[in-house]
Amino acid sequence: MEKNVHDKKWFVYLNDHHEGPFSVDEIEEKKLQGQILPTTHYVWCDGMKDWTLMDEVPEFRPLQAVAAKIAPPPSQVTRETPSAFLESPTVIERSTMEISVPNEPVAMEAPSIVDMPIEAAQPSKKSSPRFRRALGGIALICFILGVAWGGYRNHAMLDRIPFVSDWLSPIPALEQIDSADVTRLRQVARAPLEQAGPQAALAVSKDRQRATVFVASNLPDGARLELRVEGVQGTLLNQPTLKMTVPMTVAKQFAQSQPLIQEGGRPLPQGDYTLAVWGASLEAPKVLETRSVFLGGLKDSIYIERLKKYHDELRLRAKSELVELGQLALTVSSQARESIQTFDKLQKIKGPKAAKAWNAFHAKWSKLLSSMLLEFKNWTPERLRSERFYSGLFGSAKDAAERLQHIQELQDQFFNPKLAPKMPHASSAENKELNQEIATQREHFAGWMSQLETQIKKAQATVDTPDGIPEAME
Repeated sequence: MEKNVHDKKWFVYLNDHHEGPFSVDEIEEKKLQGQILPTTHYVWCDGMKDWTLMDEVPEFRPLQAVAAKIAPPPSQVTRETPSAFLESPTVIERSTMEISVPNEPVAMEAPSIVDMPIEAAQPSKKSSPRFRRALGGIALICFILGVAWGGYRNHAMLDRIPFVSDWLSPIPALEQIDSADVTRLRQVARAPLEQAGPQAALAVSKDRQRATVFVASNLPDGARLELRVEGVQGTLLNQPTLKMTVPMTVAKQFAQSQPLIQEGGRPLPQGDYTLAVWGASLEAPKVLETRSVFLGGLKDSIYIERLKKYHDELRLRAKSELVELGQLALTVSSQARESIQTFDKLQKIKGPKAAKAWNAFHAKWSKLLSSMLLEFKNWTPERLRSERFYSGLFGSAKDAAERLQHIQELQDQFFNPKLAPKMPHASSAENKELNQEIATQREHFAGWMSQLETQIKKAQATVDTPDGIPEAME
């Protein structure tokens, strides 16, 4: 059935969302503009079982001209040819070929081999094609061996002769990256470690949605490297920040990463990134190479438009997060004040009455803090960085609550000595060490809370960055 290219029934999946419906003509226009790649993006319409790679859908396959072998048409005679010429006989004799044409006889005399001298009839072995080819092959082999030997002594020579460089280099042929990057990788791999010191070079695959990183280094086999990936704040789409570390190991001056993805298999958000290769196994680890790249897809007009919309949403989210952080800090401070004051009061009262009053308070107090800690359990660093703009402040609030819980457990041991096997006595005199530990943890908690409250106030007073979003607090 003939397809209607004007029907708006097609949807296209772009990174983490779908757009449409579009007609076939509209999608073809987006392909020409580079917004849609048939080998990368998926399409779907009503009637299809699942999303399918565009290149595999018949409606979007490029028209292929079927080359049919057609015999050439007979040549046309452009001038009138005498029929007598076509009908005249051709006479060929031993060494004379005679073509008879009316009124124009022509005779061509060919030399006979029997009339040639013997020296002319038998070519010289030194001038034969086979002999010349053999000499050329020997010369070529000698030339390549000479260049190879000289290349090991002079690396610049190899760079001027690409096919010899490819043959001798430990870096494999890499079609996934640009030729200039391949040349750079091979130069670093050949750099002498003693004279040049530890070096590394990195290159990123042409596929930036599931980017693979290739690293060359002059470090020995087994050397450990770290690829540190950090998203540039204000450029990431649908995610405030991103940091990740990928371990790599050198083998024959080469290392290759798996496709860069986030925890849980989530793709990298579109945006600018800084990639840094660290020499992790060096005596003093240091950065060996850095590079700025755009990952996660294309940096096109669609990305710019979506980034602006995301920044508008991010400003609202940041304000909401600051309100939540303020309430969270206030709750933790209130819980701490109540716990410390109750402990100090009951500590002065000796006997079972004080222990009973403490246990009743502890059961009620712990219920609220336990519900907070249950929520904090899901706050992994990776999840906070991907879901929270002020991920660092939320991490600090989580740490403050956990420190407060530790203080409460120490205070509980004072009234319930069985909970502390190393400190089985209940009297304050015999629990001097426990009291000292409680005082130390209180001091640390107070300093931590003071720093958290200061950071929250600073975030509330921070103006937007030139990108139009608040400055993230680590």
